[in-house]
Amino acid sequence: MEDVYFERIAGVGERQSEPRRPKGAEGAPALTMNADMDADVGPEIDLNAPLQATTNEAGMDDNGFPTSPLRDQEDLWFVQAAGLYSPISKGANTARTSGMIMLLSGVFTLLLGALGTNVVTMVIGLIFSTLGWMERSAGNDLAQVKSSAPTRLALNQLLIFALVAGTCFMGVKSADVQAAQAMTATDAQIAELPAEAQGVARQMAELGPSAIYMVFGAIAAVSLLFQGTMAIYYMSRRRKVREFDEELPPWVADIVRTISVR
Repeated sequence: MEDVYFERIAGVGERQSEPRRPKGAEGAPALTMNADMDADVGPEIDLNAPLQATTNEAGMDDNGFPTSPLRDQEDLWFVQAAGLYSPISKGANTARTSGMIMLLSGVFTLLLGALGTNVVTMVIGLIFSTLGWMERSAGNDLAQVKSSAPTRLALNQLLIFALVAGTCFMGVKSADVQAAQAMTATDAQIAELPAEAQGVARQMAELGPSAIYMVFGAIAAVSLLFQGTMAIYYMSRRRKVREFDEELPPWVADIVRTISVR
């Protein structure tokens, strides 16, 4: 009975149609079969007689579905399962959304690098797309309450931060080279200015590289804060997964995992 019931929930069982009685012509007398007509036929049967309701006696409801075979304690297992699975489901949805954003951003960066024939930009886009795909894959595993998923998601966030920090470092190094070349030309130009204006001009020339350093530093700091927070959040799902596995009977956990696959 339990197997049939949960097949109803999963939508894999076939719903048995309710028996139908024959319909006679309007105003026609009731159709009967008389034992005198054929010796092999049993007693007289009225085909227009109402069918006896046997579904309720067999534990079926009015629509032909079996009534719940669960006892009160078993009902409570599913109530507890819903509460334990809720934070896991939220973490999985967060990972899927984050992974999709990363995947689309990586593809856009890859196309941008291809249009500009910039190999470095193409490599960054390819890496970012791969990390986005890994994020979504681990999110799907978290939805199925796999114990390795939270750790994979946290490591993925650290890899994202490493990518952002490396990009910022390369940007700073490139700005240093360009600033050194610009300062050589600027010194010659500043020397032609009056003495009282040379100090102000030199400060303005040095302000450009400083602004670039501040921008790259701010990007790295924001990434560290965001990716660090996400990594901590994903790692906190490990305890939720452990509680789900330890506090529920295996058959209840298996049903929740089966329903969560989508």
